[in-house]
Amino acid sequence: MTEQEHRQKVVDIAKSYLKTPFHMGGRIKGVGVDCVTMLLNVFEEAELLPHIELPNFKIDFHLHRSTEFYLEGVMKYCHKIELLEVQPGDILLFKTGRIVSHGALVVDFPKLIHVINLHGCTYVDFNEISLKNRFNSAWCFDF
Repeated sequence: MTEQEHRQKVVDIAKSYLKTPFHMGGRIKGVGVDCVTMLLNVFEEAELLPHIELPNFKIDFHLHRSTEFYLEGVMKYCHKIELLEVQPGDILLFKTGRIVSHGALVVDFPKLIHVINLHGCTYVDFNEISLKNRFNSAWCFDF
């Protein structure tokens, strides 16, 4: 499979999560996911990642910790790119609180898919997102 085919598969799978409710730590499409578990599930379902178990963490983990575990996890499987280079299937990370604590998948920049507390898994435009001013970095999966 080519890189572009992998990217399209990732985006198509992410779209299948749309309207899934937010549930911290949940990993079931249509039932509940969070921004981390949705990304993990998408790349696992695309057969690009093995199943990765996550430790339990509270919804406000980003307010009380300094360890960049979200960022460190992304760094294991992706390489950093410039925002102007993003393509479908890339990941954008956002800093809230003390650390990177939110991620979104690029569909067709600036169109993203992310999971947020009140809306679940939904589309969002990077230029309208309330987190735009919290943008941290862009990442490309090592296809």
